[in-house]
Amino acid sequence: MRGFGAFLRKEALEVVRTWRVWVLPIMLVFFGVTSPLFAKLTPLILKSVAAGDSGVIVQLTKPVTYADSYAQWAKNLAQVVLFTVIIASSGMVSAEKRTGTAVLVLTKPVSRAAFVSAKIASNLVLLAAAVALGGAVCWAGTLALFGAAPVGPLAYGTLLWFVYAALVVAAMALFSALLDGQAGAAGAGIAFYALTSTLGVWPAASALNPAALVGAAASAMAGNPSVPIGPLLVAVLLIAGFGGAAAWAFEEREL
Repeated sequence: MRGFGAFLRKEALEVVRTWRVWVLPIMLVFFGVTSPLFAKLTPLILKSVAAGDSGVIVQLTKPVTYADSYAQWAKNLAQVVLFTVIIASSGMVSAEKRTGTAVLVLTKPVSRAAFVSAKIASNLVLLAAAVALGGAVCWAGTLALFGAAPVGPLAYGTLLWFVYAALVVAAMALFSALLDGQAGAAGAGIAFYALTSTLGVWPAASALNPAALVGAAASAMAGNPSVPIGPLLVAVLLIAGFGGAAAWAFEEREL
């Protein structure tokens, strides 16, 4: 892939110097702060509401622990953060093509495969850094509020989620290479997320469905770790396949 390193450096500088460096990190730090707070305060809020109405009785079946904080973190990753990743990466390739940046870059010694690969790599590095930062904040907040915060369940569960998120990024690279509009690519990304999530209810597909990584992540954070080998292997194969397909699609498009 001719010019991959040079273009990746260009992408890194662009991330640092634009709004992209703030959106995901700020969101994930916010969820890192609010996940333990929400877990800690929810029982108190429920009791406060019940106290104002004598007909309502709130009885907690078990004490709130660090696992509840981790559960909130897992829920935020599975919902809001994944949708943000889809929207933020919807113009990964098409935006460069539409603004003419792609034509300018490709007049240099940069191959189209290197162009697409560097786009995917830069998005994954930014996402990994943001998730690591948010996870560290969540761990620190959980430790401060609950007095216990084992690193293993949080780190392992977040890693499982990240593999699926990497698959979403690779899929968005393909959709962005195939479609000119960001809205169309975002719609295709949401459809892909919905499809893989829906397949989880089909027992025959759940053993290989990469979306099962999201559920496995939540289970791991709750203290029930597993190694979903099938979904992991399929996710890795699809990441490579989508990346290759995105490079091929971009090769076939006129700039």
